Amino acid sequence: PACHLHCEDGFEVDENNCPLCQCKAPVPVTQIDDLTTVQTTCAPVRCRMFCQYGFKRNSAGCEICECQSTQEIECPPVRCRMYCEHGYKTDVNGCEICECQSPPECLPMICSMYCEHGFTTDNNGCPKCECRPYPAICGDNIPMCLINCEHGLK
Repeated sequence: PACHLHCEDGFEVDENNCPLCQCKAPVPVTQIDDLTTVQTTCAPVRCRMFCQYGFKRNSAGCEICECQSTQEIECPPVRCRMYCEHGYKTDVNGCEICECQSPPECLPMICSMYCEHGFTTDNNGCPKCECRPYPAICGDNIPMCLINCEHGLK
């Protein structure tokens, strides 16, 4: 099956070195001063505990043997070049992932009004029994054009 993820740091690989449809975690970077940043290579965490929300990180960005609570989860920015009209899906921690949300399922609208310019929509994009306002009339907001067109403007 095709993988539709865009991974800036490449893909994870399985035990046979075959790529998986899962992004590699970015290499942590430590800021030394305004001009110098150093890539930090972290050793894998070997702790005898399970942390539901993952491990805490030290100042170098490496995981340490302390569990992170739900309040401490910082979501990384979504590294995704895909536009999602209804936003991104979220993982178990509530962080956005590079998958599009499904469009909302709107209940059928029962409305006896006729609206010349259609209906307004709610926050989910579902139609409401409320007319859209008339489109704005240009009035004084007519764009100024300095091009002389023999047959007029389009």
